[in-house]
Order: sequence, then structure tokens, then C-alpha cells
Amino acid sequence: MPLSGRYWYAIAFLLTGQYDEAIQQMELALQGDPLNQGYRYVWGVFLGAAGRDEESSQALRELLEFNPAMPPAQFAMAAHHVSRGEPDQALPYCERAYALAPLLPHAIGLLAGLRKRAGDTQQSEDLIRKLRPGGAFGAPRGLAVYHWLLREFDAEADWFEKAIDQHDPYGALFLRTWYGRELRSTPRWAGLMRKLNLPES
Repeated sequence: MPLSGRYWYAIAFLLTGQYDEAIQQMELALQGDPLNQGYRYVWGVFLGAAGRDEESSQALRELLEFNPAMPPAQFAMAAHHVSRGEPDQALPYCERAYALAPLLPHAIGLLAGLRKRAGDTQQSEDLIRKLRPGGAFGAPRGLAVYHWLLREFDAEADWFEKAIDQHDPYGALFLRTWYGRELRSTPRWAGLMRKLNLPES
């Protein structure tokens, strides 16, 4: 199978909640192309999505040692720390992700949430204003991440619904990673999966 085929198989497995199979496909892709930073980043995120947090952290740290100027990996490390209840450790990674890619909606949303939790409401408002009122493509994804960080899960689900309506592919993927963990145990999860024509489990 072509290596790009492994990647797309992995995405399909992730979207249907088959985490072990998704990880296996990315490991096979990496065997064929061990220096592919994109594959290594996706593998690290998928490990985190499966709840294998220590392995995910190690994979992402190793990637950032090799390429510290990779915004998605910086952002993923920030999300990893938030998911573990470590916002102070998340902040430097998120700041670097935002500095490298200031237009990335989910980096804006996460940094705005971290600033609000730290008590810096003015900077938080300045950042979140870049996403409001939420009609621009990608803005709902950023606002969903913002509310995830603040543990406002109904608002998070509302914005993920809008991301799905925008046909934002990251909206579906994000729901299967750190950002969807709490939502899976709420009544909103079934509706989100129906909207995506995906199984609930």
C-alpha cells in the first residue's frame, strides 16, 4: 500500500473510533518513511487520542526537539497538558504555536482560554475577538477549543456543530482527540456523531 494510503486509512479508523487500528497504520507509514515529520506528528496525536498520554507526550517532544518550529506539534503539546490539568505547562507551547501561526483558529482559541484561566481577561478578549462572531471558516473550531479549555462543554458542542456545518475536516478529527473526551459522556455526543454520519462508539 502507498504510504499516503496508510495515512488516509489511519484517518478513517480514527473517525470511527478505532484508535488501535489508526495508530497501527501510522506506525506502518513511519516504518516506510521514518523522517516524515507530518506522519510523526499525526502518530503522536493519535496516541493521545487513544489515551496513551505518556507515549503521545514522548513522541511529540522528540518531534519538537528535531523541529521546534512546527506549530501543530507545539499546539498538540499544549492540548496534551491541558487535558492533564496542567495549564501552566500548556501556556509556553501554546504561545509558541500562536507566534509561529497567529492565524491558526484553534491556537487562538486555546491561548485565549489559557489567558482567561490565568486571569488575563483583557488579552483573552483581544484574542477571542479575532474569532467572533464565528462565521469565518475555522472560527467555530477555535471557539470550540476555547470553551473546551474553560470546561463549558455545551458551548463547545454548539461550536463543533457549527464547524461541522462549515464542512471543516478538523472539526470531526478534533472530536476524536483530546477535545472530545468529556463530550463522549454527554447527551450531545450522539447528536454530533449523527451530524457526521459516524458511529457513536
